[in-house]
Amino acid sequence: MNSTGWAELWRELASCDLMARAEGEAGMIERWRRVAGQLDAKERALTDPLLDHILARLTPESTVLDIGAGIGRWTLPIARLVHRVTAVEPLAGMRQVLLERAASRGLANLVVVDVSWLEAQLSPHDVAIAAHATYTTPDLLRFVRKMDSSARRTCYLALRIPAHDGVGGELSDRLRGRWHDSPNFIV
Repeated sequence: MNSTGWAELWRELASCDLMARAEGEAGMIERWRRVAGQLDAKERALTDPLLDHILARLTPESTVLDIGAGIGRWTLPIARLVHRVTAVEPLAGMRQVLLERAASRGLANLVVVDVSWLEAQLSPHDVAIAAHATYTTPDLLRFVRKMDSSARRTCYLALRIPAHDGVGGELSDRLRGRWHDSPNFIV
């Protein structure tokens, strides 16, 4: 039986992820605005048990660090409830749309940091979250250790579960000889 080098597999899959590459395209801001519009249109109907779990445990005095905040799917509902949110978002298009969405909601307690998580130099917060933000980091262990040391009270890390019959996994199996569609909690 062959032993799998899980850390190396994670690094390999993360380096293949399109989001890990420089954004570069002028059309990306418009793309993220369209995604935000779709999200806003169905926001009330969306359920997210993990987000609901986190929201129920926050207080108006809480400070939250949102790592890989994206366009604010979790950032904005959290900012409505807490003292301050620091959002780490290295992609310019996502960052711009996050700021636009926060402004349209009158949220003034949001600070957005424009570097990757592993480069960020931030003081600890009460809560640190990373929802689907680890897929492009080549060093998951360093990411999680830094996240843990940046939270005074609690960390929440959300990773997706890939479908066992997913097309990405099947393609990987055919091209690379092993089933994996991206870095995920299985890795």
